[in-house]
Amino acid sequence: MLRRSALRSLAIIAALTLVAAACGDDGSAGADPTTTTTTMPVDDPGEGDGTTTTTGPAELTASWRGVSEDTIRLGFIFTDYEQLSDLGFVDIDPGDPELVVNALVEDLNAHGGIHGRRVEAHVEFVLPIGTTDAEEACISPVEDHEVFAVVGSFGGLAIEANRCFTELNGVVQIGGGPSAAQLEVATVPWLSSRMSADRRYVGTVELMDREGLIGSSVAVAVTASQKDFADDLVIPALDDLGHEVVEYAVSGSEDVGDTANARDEWDVFTELFDQSGVDTVILVEAIAAPGTNALLQRGYDGQILIVDGTNVVGALGRTLDEVWDGADRVVGGFQASGAERIAAPASAGCADIALAVEPSIELVPIEDVPEGKPAWFRSIADVCATFTLFTLAAQAAGPDLTPETLQAGAESLGEIDLPFVHDASIGPGKWDAENALRLSRFDPERGSAGGGEPITDLVTID
Repeated sequence: MLRRSALRSLAIIAALTLVAAACGDDGSAGADPTTTTTTMPVDDPGEGDGTTTTTGPAELTASWRGVSEDTIRLGFIFTDYEQLSDLGFVDIDPGDPELVVNALVEDLNAHGGIHGRRVEAHVEFVLPIGTTDAEEACISPVEDHEVFAVVGSFGGLAIEANRCFTELNGVVQIGGGPSAAQLEVATVPWLSSRMSADRRYVGTVELMDREGLIGSSVAVAVTASQKDFADDLVIPALDDLGHEVVEYAVSGSEDVGDTANARDEWDVFTELFDQSGVDTVILVEAIAAPGTNALLQRGYDGQILIVDGTNVVGALGRTLDEVWDGADRVVGGFQASGAERIAAPASAGCADIALAVEPSIELVPIEDVPEGKPAWFRSIADVCATFTLFTLAAQAAGPDLTPETLQAGAESLGEIDLPFVHDASIGPGKWDAENALRLSRFDPERGSAGGGEPITDLVTID
């Protein structure tokens, strides 16, 4: 599962072509000559079989819904942070992702589009506090604009609405972090620039084992809604590595600090851990932050390991009731830092397109954004990575663009350079691009609220 390096695929040529176009190539990137075979009658079989080969422009047809002879219609889905901020849920300003979309689409079209087809973009902003807004946002690209693919995904409480695209309406999706279960019911490709939860959970457990962090007596804690993650991924990975789970705590609450019930739950859990001599508690995904709070508040003195998909360790300082003693014993999975993502080979070429439209943009890692300034990194990184992934797959699909040819094109890519992704590849059965993972330990002294301090190098997860 773990490896340090791999041979570059010839598909990287396609990635470099896209970057060259973004930086002002000669406009030929979107052109696609094709080979045409013509059979002519011959009188003398000895003179050949009558087949001649000529090269000319590809014939473009309306190959699928959302794909005409001259256009490809795409939908873009973004979280409506402005509304979330107005409602008091978050205090995040990611800049203007629609500006980034329009800049990249216009640049691609100026360089020939995709096999001569221009891209049309339709942008939707979604309030992720329920499914109603998401379901309405699905209707627009699917029914009103009849898009070929959607770039982006629904998150938060609206995450289940993603099935509207790949499962129910046959719309290709690029983005988010689909699980194996979601991919299994998808009727069309669902590609992601991120590492899937399935690979991330198993890879994190393997890294923790390699670093000797998993003790001799292990407990796993998870919320009831995410029990499948523990049952199908984390516990089997521990079993494969020879670690027996002696206690399995399933919480009925998503936030252990909110209710007396939840507090009583964790009183029971920690007592069980003590009685069983548990020296390592592994917290899975949503339970990570509240579980850490509960364990440290109750004086648990063993190792606390977090298996998650959102760099919880980095944000732990903002979720702890206080910096309890022992917080530096918390270790979790972590991916490439903002600085490492900015330094990825294809990042500069893509970011420059947005910067040319809005020169005031400050592209710095989120943690380095000055107070009161928009965190443009979030919008630029997400749009650049997902849109580039679609473009590479669609270029590799050839002129006859359908979900089937897009899948074949994507799976032919191998290792690729994606903007703001440290290490990426797509291949047969592997539709999530990001590969790099490391471990970080919580450091109460890092930044204003504490944060993740890397304790391993980035490692490629197959």
